[in-house]
Amino acid sequence: MRGLFSFDAFLPSAPRRRIRLIYCSIFQPSEDAFIELLQRDEELPQADEIRLLAPVSERNAIDSAVDSSRFQSRFGASARISNRPTVEKSYFDEVGRITPESAFISDGDLLQLRRIGMTSIFKSRGGLLEAPGGYHYAKPSGGHAERFLRIGNIMVSGTEIDFLAFSCLPLVPIDLSHIYCDTGAIHPVAFAIAGLRRRIRIDCSMPTVDSFGSYEGLATFAFADARRSLVLLSASTSGRLAAKVQQREPNFSQDRIVTLFYLGTKDVPRVVCALRRNPLSNPDGLEPFVTYDENSCELCARDSTLIQIDGDHFLPGAAKTEKVRIRAEDAPAWLSGTLRNLKDTQVVRVNYRDPRTMICHEVFFDLAKLFADDSLLKIDRLKERFDWMVRQNVPADIRRIIFLDDASSEEMARAVQRRLPAAIRESVGLIRFREIK
Repeated sequence: MRGLFSFDAFLPSAPRRRIRLIYCSIFQPSEDAFIELLQRDEELPQADEIRLLAPVSERNAIDSAVDSSRFQSRFGASARISNRPTVEKSYFDEVGRITPESAFISDGDLLQLRRIGMTSIFKSRGGLLEAPGGYHYAKPSGGHAERFLRIGNIMVSGTEIDFLAFSCLPLVPIDLSHIYCDTGAIHPVAFAIAGLRRRIRIDCSMPTVDSFGSYEGLATFAFADARRSLVLLSASTSGRLAAKVQQREPNFSQDRIVTLFYLGTKDVPRVVCALRRNPLSNPDGLEPFVTYDENSCELCARDSTLIQIDGDHFLPGAAKTEKVRIRAEDAPAWLSGTLRNLKDTQVVRVNYRDPRTMICHEVFFDLAKLFADDSLLKIDRLKERFDWMVRQNVPADIRRIIFLDDASSEEMARAVQRRLPAAIRESVGLIRFREIK
């Protein structure tokens, strides 16, 4: 149902109870919206408790819809509660606090619900980029890694973006003139924060939203009114960008720099959602990954191909390619002398497309060209071996040579025939395999 986002959680305070949180971002919702959500969720495991969370501005409409006899009669089959089930409704204010009269969710549980819900959105929308085998990313920070957190991927559902904005509210100062994002990809979250606060409290300011372009743009971006602004960072695995922002603009106090998603091994301040897996607080979280220094990268040392993360929206660019001329002296020691002698003959082809079949071969040996030349392209060692094999293996009473239906086999058959003694050479026939009846 559009405008409603739901997920399940087992909270540390109630580990044996399945909590289903329904987040409502609909303006003046009707009972039909909630009934439709219940019908959709019937295929999910039954919940022990259902908690509804919404802006306090929608209290009257939600109370009317959820307390209606029509909704209550439909709701009875959606929870495992022995008595007549109810929905516990909680409303939040402009700073993300649950109002006292609707405090069916404790502060500790709300913190975990935010984390579990944001992790669910991150994973379901593909926020983690994983490089294919043999490749790795060059991150905007300059580090190299096989994975990259790209929050632009999760900017899909308006309701989910609204939930991200709600989760940010406790960390967003009230006096706000600007929101500076590290990437334009998270502008929807910044605008949702401003819109949600204004919806709840009309006198809340409506800040401007800009992107400073992450690490690359930080040095030249002109920040204004830092003491009444917020820096919103999309994701981090180290906390380095937050430190660099404060170093670049000392007027940004620590409480004015907020990171949406963090996946690292050390604690950093002002994080909305710590993605790291925790058996109790975030059982479906992710494991941190290694980021290498660009000057001592183990992935580069293993000849993994580098993919640059480009632009303000952190898009994976084309793989970094270089033209390399492979010379004969570059051949490894294990390469046989015969193959070394094939250089400059065009017998061995790479990425060769056969003009007759249009089939492309990664490695192709043009043996037709080799055997068509009686000297075997003047590769003396190869010619000596071939002549010896004919003398040793071709019987004296040979009458026919049958070859396969390809040019290479035919040329090899003719090369064998030319090496037979003159007395029997003319009496030996060459027969194509498909002509045999």
